[in-house]
Amino acid sequence: MVHRYFSLVSAIVLSFGSGCGPEGTASTQAPHTPSLVLRQASALSARNIKISWEPIPSGRVRIDRARADGPFEHVANKAASHGRFLDLALTPETTYRYRLSYCLTDTACHAPLMLEPLTTPKTRLPAFTIDIPPEGTQDDIVVFGIETLDPDALDLARMAGVDRQGIIIWEYAREKPFLGPVTEVHWLEDRSLATGHSSFFVKLDLDGTELYRYEGNTAHHDIDPLSNGRFIFLTFDAFADDLGGPILGDGIEIVQEGQSFPSWTWRARDHIPRTDRNPVDWENFLFGIGHDWTHANALTMDEEANKIYVNIRNLNRIYCLDYPSGEVLWVMGDGGDFGQGLFAHSHDPVFLSSHRVLVFDNGALRPEATHDYSRIIEIEFDAAARHAEIVWEYRETPDFFSFAQGAIGIQPNGNLFVTDGINRRIFEVTRDKNKIWQMRLPPGTWTYKSITVPRSEFEDW
Repeated sequence: MVHRYFSLVSAIVLSFGSGCGPEGTASTQAPHTPSLVLRQASALSARNIKISWEPIPSGRVRIDRARADGPFEHVANKAASHGRFLDLALTPETTYRYRLSYCLTDTACHAPLMLEPLTTPKTRLPAFTIDIPPEGTQDDIVVFGIETLDPDALDLARMAGVDRQGIIIWEYAREKPFLGPVTEVHWLEDRSLATGHSSFFVKLDLDGTELYRYEGNTAHHDIDPLSNGRFIFLTFDAFADDLGGPILGDGIEIVQEGQSFPSWTWRARDHIPRTDRNPVDWENFLFGIGHDWTHANALTMDEEANKIYVNIRNLNRIYCLDYPSGEVLWVMGDGGDFGQGLFAHSHDPVFLSSHRVLVFDNGALRPEATHDYSRIIEIEFDAAARHAEIVWEYRETPDFFSFAQGAIGIQPNGNLFVTDGINRRIFEVTRDKNKIWQMRLPPGTWTYKSITVPRSEFEDW
């Protein structure tokens, strides 16, 4: 990626304005105050330019922007103490000029600091199509990774932040051997992203800065934050035994951010008999590593109840584990304690309570099905009574079928936010089963998971 970047090594002292302020309005000479010192200005991507300055305890920074030789327009005000600004929804391969004014009030500003022109690079993202315009959706940004079968797919990590009109406001693209693709995305409270880059956990800031990378093991499918700066995620576990190897199973690790080794681990092979296997999946030699045995694809930790739920795709089961012992408390699904035949090769169980769970029921290899179909189901269960039943279902007419992938999110208004990655679409549906928005990715691309982030999180970064 091409970056145009400049940095002032020494402080830039601004003279006081005695003529015209921004946009040609009269300004009052500012009293003696600290001067604005630029740290950095760079084009991060085709859609984003970052500007940072030395924080100042009081006052604000007014930011104006112009295209090439066009007129300046006011785009943002930032507290001077904030020290940074991320411009959004820019046009690829376009030159922009910026001027920054340090102000104590609306009329008492220093003369503006003119930045050197910056040019955004070529985009690495495709265009996205809105099939169903938004109706009653939140003012949020849809964030997701991009997957392709292109020759550089494993070396290119890409994410997009798209508004509900299909406008790309944020773009992330990094090229490095075995860095891509980005699968897992999880928004964190500190305005950063927990991501799955290929099979590694990478925590990123919105400007692309890598805040933390865990290299103690692989991390795949699902990465969730816990309290006290910890994370829980799925890992691959390759091994061999007398069944014939190698075998690719799964494990779970909990790690403290900044650490290189886990504080807690769990392995499926220590708790699930190797004779429990799906013969069709077993014949798949996944990633050239081993027989595809368990294929866990989601987990959730209930820290208050000291329980971990893990979805084992190939066995059509959800396991409930005790923490920290790791003992299996119960199993829902085929061959388990209850819930036989409720779902097949499912993804992303979302626990609404201790007795209700939403499931993306893919339906692959569904026993005795007359045709392939996928659906979203809500299951009510009583683990003590060993009982479970479907109490809500979303299907489409005609049926859709997503043989792999899939994710569910819950919107603040209770709507479901669904990623149907194999079919290249992301949509929102109400509990009344009314689809109120849908976006489609172009042919040749798909996404594993998408999330929604309030627009203000980007604007306030």
